[in-house]
Amino acid sequence: METGFRLFSEKSIESVALPQIAKAAGYGTATLYRYYDKKPGFVVAVVMWKRDEFANPVL
Repeated sequence: METGFRLFSEKSIESVALPQIAKAAGYGTATLYRYYDKKPGFVVAVVMWKRDEFANPVL
């Protein structure tokens, strides 16, 4: 999630592909596709993760 958020922030959601995210995170592409069959699902997961991070800050 962190790597996806970082890449989406540095570039744009449209310009980043799931294989790029997997490689940058140190995972195989198949590992990422096991959980997210398409990029929109991954984008939603990243947004929800970030929302939860803001809603529940670690003190």
